[in-house]
Amino acid sequence: MPETIAAVLISLLAIAGAVDLVRYTAHWLLKNKRSGKLFIFVPVQGHEESAEWMLGSALEKLEWIPENDKKVVCVDCGMDEETATVCRIIAARNPAVEICTPSELGEMLERQVYNT
Repeated sequence: MPETIAAVLISLLAIAGAVDLVRYTAHWLLKNKRSGKLFIFVPVQGHEESAEWMLGSALEKLEWIPENDKKVVCVDCGMDEETATVCRIIAARNPAVEICTPSELGEMLERQVYNT
């Protein structure tokens, strides 16, 4: 019985390793010679109970992408004060998160893309 459990565990770890190897190989084959910038936009409106989860989820997705210059942009589409406070706390803890309003979005993108 212990041998069977060990064999199953080793098989699962081998499968996970093979999947990771395929993922890294695909990223290596498909990478661009020029490094680009990647933005994930998270629009937040009104009172959003899941704002922390939404930004955390976007940050987790960025971790799986092998680009260097990447940001999560929380777009304030009229969020209430409590939600805005949660978003500001997350942005203060993580430099990859930026908060802006729809009217500031163009200026923020220009600043990020052209480094002005």
